[in-house]
Amino acid sequence: PVGTRVIVPTQFILPDAPHVGIVVDIAAMRLFYFPPHKPGQPQVVITHPVGIGRLGHPTPTMVTRVTWHQAHPEWIVPRSILASHARRGTPLPRMVAAGPDNPLGSYALHLSYPEILIHGTDRPAGVGRRVSHGCIHLYPEDIRQLFKMVPNGTPVRVVNQPYLFAWQNGRLYMQAYGAL
Repeated sequence: PVGTRVIVPTQFILPDAPHVGIVVDIAAMRLFYFPPHKPGQPQVVITHPVGIGRLGHPTPTMVTRVTWHQAHPEWIVPRSILASHARRGTPLPRMVAAGPDNPLGSYALHLSYPEILIHGTDRPAGVGRRVSHGCIHLYPEDIRQLFKMVPNGTPVRVVNQPYLFAWQNGRLYMQAYGAL
C-alpha cells in the first residue's frame, strides 16, 4: 500500500572465501565479483542475485575458472537434460539456436568445470530460485555487465555457506539462509 516502508538490503556479509575473481554463494543465491584491486583504492565488490540448481540437479561447490566467453550462444542440450525432459514427456531438441527462447540468454561464461556455465536466461523470474540443472543464472542486464568485465582466466569459487558472520564497528552481524 501507499506509504509502506520498504527496506532494500544494500550491504551483504561476504562469503568466507578469497576475495578474488567470482565467488558464488549458492545458499545466499548471490554472485560476488571482485575486480582486480587497484593500489591506493578500496577493494570493489559487485554483487548480483542468481538462480541455482534445482532439487536433484544441485549447483556443485567448486573451484574453477572462466575459460571463454560466448555472446548469443547456441545451447547444445546436455544428454542428462534431454533424458530428464524425455522422461517427463516434454522432449527438447538437441540444440536451441541463439535468440529470445534460448535458456542461456544472450551471454554465457564457460568454466573449466564441465557442463556448468554462468549465463543469462530467457526466464528472469527464475533468478533467486532453484530452477536450473546446475548452471548459475543471472538477470539479462547483470550477465551483460559481468560478461564485459570478467576476463578469461578469472578464478571462480562456488561455496555453500548458509551462515555468515562479520564484525563491523564492534557489532557482530549474522546472515542465515535456509539449508539447501
